Amino acid sequence: MKTKHLSLVIAGLMLCAVACKKSALQSISHNKSAITDSLADVYIAGYVMTKGNTMAAYWKNGVITKLGDSVSQARATGIAVLGNDVYVVGVSGLATQSAVYWKNGVATTLSPNAYGAQANCIAIHGNDIYIGGAIYSVTSQTGNVTTTGTQPTYWKNGVAATIPGASAINSIVVNGNNVYIAGVAITPANSNSTNSTAIAAYWENGGPAVTLSYPQSYQAYYGSQVNAIAVSGADVYAAGITGEYPPEYWKNGVATPLTNGTVLNSAYGIATNGTDVYVVGDIPANGTDYAAAYWKNNIPVVLSTTPSGNPGSSLFSTAYAVALNGKDVYIAGQAWDNGSSYYAAYFWKNGVPTILSNGGSKGAFATSIAVVPK
Repeated sequence: MKTKHLSLVIAGLMLCAVACKKSALQSISHNKSAITDSLADVYIAGYVMTKGNTMAAYWKNGVITKLGDSVSQARATGIAVLGNDVYVVGVSGLATQSAVYWKNGVATTLSPNAYGAQANCIAIHGNDIYIGGAIYSVTSQTGNVTTTGTQPTYWKNGVAATIPGASAINSIVVNGNNVYIAGVAITPANSNSTNSTAIAAYWENGGPAVTLSYPQSYQAYYGSQVNAIAVSGADVYAAGITGEYPPEYWKNGVATPLTNGTVLNSAYGIATNGTDVYVVGDIPANGTDYAAAYWKNNIPVVLSTTPSGNPGSSLFSTAYAVALNGKDVYIAGQAWDNGSSYYAAYFWKNGVPTILSNGGSKGAFATSIAVVPK
């Protein structure tokens, strides 16, 4: 069994009217080709492996643009598009990591004086750019106690701010004049303990944390987190993991465990039109394997079963991000390629897969997606 690639991944969300036709399983073709779509431009962020290093990249309609150089150890984790401008966020550097965003390929370092930082997600509203992530090795003082650790951080137009009580920022979305930030909050484990635990949460306009419930029997020992958030009208949707329980999604704080999920799986992306809810991640397959999947209104649909296109090959694929446009469902992720023994970046439209890149036979990963109607 290959080790599952884990990363903080954020969905590029397009809140549009959606209806999806459940498709039969598709075998994956290894012919890399451009994405031809008469209705939309498809942007996918991620990274490729080259000469033993990671290089941030994004694909527009299947055509790759590499960001940085072959030695910068950069990874792209989020993408947003405004007009003709493409914004990509991520992290650059190996020894001392820096939070970075690229606008049309030009890099800007966030909090350049920080010892280390990373950017996980991005949202754009009007002239404002919101980026969520973290700064490392932040020193804080409480009485006589000095603590050094990671400080969850978001940047509005490059200016850093923090959210009290947050321990991670994984997703950010803007709906009208409201900004929603989601991830992990630290709360007391129970009323009889001074210990704390991580719990899935989101914040609206910097207000107090809205914590998301799940079965409480082992809450003191297992945490939960939100990986992605979406807003449609007055409804707030979130997707993530819940400790020893299957992955879940929440609508206005009410949890729905995802069918066919186990503690080994996760929900990474969510999108909705207010009627149908789409969640992407992976589900168990063949005992110890896992397969990329999406849930439409909690009905699972497997996206691929043979990543190499050969019958009987192992199942190691994951869907990380989802976007909607009209009747079409767009998903980005990755699959293990038994032929090359590396992961390859993949894109699915309505369940039909297209390989984006295998990173020059060294590996490639897709982490985020944005769809812009034509």
